[in-house]
Amino acid sequence: MSDVWHKLTSGKFWASGSLFYLRQGQRFVCDPRIKVAGWDTTSSFVDKNYVYTPDDNSYYHLDTLLFKPCARQCITNYLDQDEVKFVTDGFYKAYIEMRKYCNSEYFVSTMLLAKSQNNFLPLHKHATRHQTTFTYVISSNYNKPNSAVVVETQDNKTLKLDYPDAKEFFTLLDTGLMHGTQTQPDDNNCYMYFVFDGVTVTDPSLEFHKIYIV
Repeated sequence: MSDVWHKLTSGKFWASGSLFYLRQGQRFVCDPRIKVAGWDTTSSFVDKNYVYTPDDNSYYHLDTLLFKPCARQCITNYLDQDEVKFVTDGFYKAYIEMRKYCNSEYFVSTMLLAKSQNNFLPLHKHATRHQTTFTYVISSNYNKPNSAVVVETQDNKTLKLDYPDAKEFFTLLDTGLMHGTQTQPDDNNCYMYFVFDGVTVTDPSLEFHKIYIV
């Protein structure tokens, strides 16, 4: 299984997700220092259209989503059968778990892949108001994790959601708040994130900003 993670985080597939669109100059760039790559999964695996409408002064504009590379296209073009199955199965596990607690509507979905060591996502937010996001995480499980989701609350406190010592888990975030991930150098795991943005929770037992092991 470690070979699958190596193939996902190297070569043309990794490069395809490391391309980022810069609005200034209307161009794509690839930064070799990047340790987190991303792909658009909104319509890759389920019959789904974009329903995103940005709120005022949103950090998370539709054009930046549309210029993420298409997951299905990159998976088909750059991965072998074993890796295709691994990623596809991962998405469906995430989708099925999300549907246990949320309805079928969401704005967009994204897959993020983080290489080992210091694979942090900087603090950011998706909207200026409350926005519910379901995030499913798959770990390479090489060693005990030393990572966390960090959330800045409205009362200027910082929540640190430590990753469990588990291969798969999920959390429900208010991504109208600043949030990101924090990884220490002794965490050698790779992480795959499936993010469903703008969900509506239907199960009142699911709490915000709490880690649930699958």
